[in-house]
Order: sequence, then structure tokens, then C-alpha cells
Amino acid sequence: MAPLSAHHIVFECPECTHQMRQSVGWLKRNTIITCPGCGITIRLDPDKLVESVEAMEQVSERRPRAI
Repeated sequence: MAPLSAHHIVFECPECTHQMRQSVGWLKRNTIITCPGCGITIRLDPDKLVESVEAMEQVSERRPRAI
């Protein structure tokens, strides 16, 4: 299984609804995103992002591994 940081999340701009796709690892390292659709600057809340990533990691660790 690929590490969680390699997984991609699709989300949309709150201004123009342009869909963006970024890896979890990229989102953990960057707190500012510029929407390629409208150019708005989106600031991520690093505390909420870390909480979300940690929750996903915990769920991922509990899933049974395929044989």
C-alpha cells in the first residue's frame, strides 16, 4: 500500500468551484494554494489539516491488509 502522503485529495475552490487535486504530502508542506481557475489565494488551516491527516492515517492502519 502506498504511504498516505502519496494519496491525492480532490477539493474545489470556494470562489469558483474549480476542482484541484493535491497529494496529502504536498498539503502537509504547504499552507497556501492559488486556484488555477480564478487565481484566488486559499489559506489552509495547518492544525485542521494535521488533524485530518492523522485521522486518515489511524483509519488506514486499522484496515486489514490484502494478502
